This record gives sequence, C-alpha cells and structure tokens, in this order.
Amino acid sequence: LSHIEDPRVFPRLLEAYERSVLDMERLGFAEALGRLGDRRAADYVRAQLQTDDELLLSRCLEALRTVGSAEDTETISVFLRHADSVVVVRAARTLGSIGDGRAVNPLRTLMRSSSSGAVRAAVEEALTAIAARVELRGEELPPVVEVSDERPGPGESIVPSALERPAFSKVLAARWCFLLGR
Repeated sequence: LSHIEDPRVFPRLLEAYERSVLDMERLGFAEALGRLGDRRAADYVRAQLQTDDELLLSRCLEALRTVGSAEDTETISVFLRHADSVVVVRAARTLGSIGDGRAVNPLRTLMRSSSSGAVRAAVEEALTAIAARVELRGEELPPVVEVSDERPGPGESIVPSALERPAFSKVLAARWCFLLGR
C-alpha cells in the first residue's frame, strides 16, 4: 500500500500500525510508514533489535532501511559480525540504504573476511551506494582504516575505485546542486 499515491493510504497504515499487536506485522507497517516519510516507528524498530529471534531481527533490519537514520549506523554495524549470513546481508543492505560514511570501514573489514558470495555482493552494493550518497552530498568519506595486511580477496579491486576521493569539480557540482535544492 505504501507505493500507492493516494492520500487515504497513510491514515490506514498508521491505524493498522497502532492497532497491530504482532511484532512481525507491526514491523511491516513501520517499514511502510517509513517509505511514506513517517519515522514515528523508528524507536519501536530500534527496540526490537534486542531480540534473539533471527527472523524478527531480519525484519527489523529491513524496516530500518526506511525508518533508520545515520544515528543507527553503529548499531547496525554490530550485526555485520552476526553468525547468520542472512542477517549479515540485511545489515549490509540497510547500511547501504542509510548511506552514512562511517559504515565504510566495517563493511571493508567484512569484505576482506567473508568468503560468502552473497555477503560480498551485498557489501559491494552497500559500499557503492554509500560512496554515491556521500558524493551527492558533497562530503568526503572517512579515511580508510586498514585492519590487517591480508591480500584483498577476489573482486575487491572493484570497491576501492568507487570509494576514491571524488574530483574537486564533482564536489563543487554536488554542493551547487545541494544549494539549488536539486
């Protein structure tokens, strides 16, 4: 419903969110409200991250893609070390959706240590999305902290090119677009 551009959708989703007692349903409604720009469910979603249920945890990470903000970066980064690869992939995608540059170093560390193709693909997408969002805002990425002297894994040579410092002209153009509201 959140994809339908109808003014009647928002009140119905809000009513369903407030009346729902099941955590899975409530998280789904929270995600839909976030897609519509309403972040009132963010505190509820953050509180649900303490659960031991991996299915509920995955759903929380999905909901944070729409209701989360840069302040959630460190909390979500903890889940990059989770035992379940599904949770790790969802955490990486959530970090990519949030687009905070502070997530770059934990994601690069995960890229080096992971042998799972799905995890590496999710991390690569997240790093590319973060680099693009940081560039659009006209900011710079934080300096890369090298954790070990290991050789980069297969396919990692793609990621640093996306994370290089943008040219001055791109930064200037991004700031100009920001000032103009584009």
